[in-house]
Amino acid sequence: MNCKFVLLLRDLEQAGRYAWGAAMLGHLFSLLPSSSQRSQSTGGFTPLLQIWGYTRFPMGRGTLAEGRQTMVPLMTRWEVAPDPRVTDRRAGDVRVALDHYPHEQVVWTPYTGEADASHPAVAAGRPLFDRHLLLLCLGTCEVLYLELVVRTLGWHQPAIEVPSLGREGHSRRRFFAEDRDWGADHDSTVAYWREGGEQVVRQTALLDSSAYMEDYQARYA
Repeated sequence: MNCKFVLLLRDLEQAGRYAWGAAMLGHLFSLLPSSSQRSQSTGGFTPLLQIWGYTRFPMGRGTLAEGRQTMVPLMTRWEVAPDPRVTDRRAGDVRVALDHYPHEQVVWTPYTGEADASHPAVAAGRPLFDRHLLLLCLGTCEVLYLELVVRTLGWHQPAIEVPSLGREGHSRRRFFAEDRDWGADHDSTVAYWREGGEQVVRQTALLDSSAYMEDYQARYA
């Protein structure tokens, strides 16, 4: 753990109110671009990435433990053990397998049907589920562009030109050696964050996500 996080523990009562999950997700997002381009490893809180893979792809995941299907934290639902189908293959082979994985078999809404009553944090955050959000982690600000993954809401994914989002490359980072009021330099961004981001508009005329997949394959082939 980076020593910069120790500063957040100066007030333990306040620390319990921080959005630690959003911060860890933002930190992971900031590190993923470099890992996909130049190396076979990544940093950040990788259990988030592991659970994302477990719930959406059957390839190489653990086994659901009996009687734990609705438990939180989510990692407790799985009996995690090395899967020889993955550990015996190089990262390049796994990437090829993912590239050819049938997109219609991806589980986009893995928690459908679970009651919010058993997950108070989920119930509290549900009003933000259909919005673009800013993920803050100390001096790092990452944008969660929900418009790229509306299938997580059970919607069809429209075709979209990624550069139109205005973000090519890495996140914006601001590292401060001391406490600083972000509002002084980034007042409009702070206001956007306080308002809970921007709502994504659902395109109800779509019959499927095929146009998006064709554009995606053409761009990244």
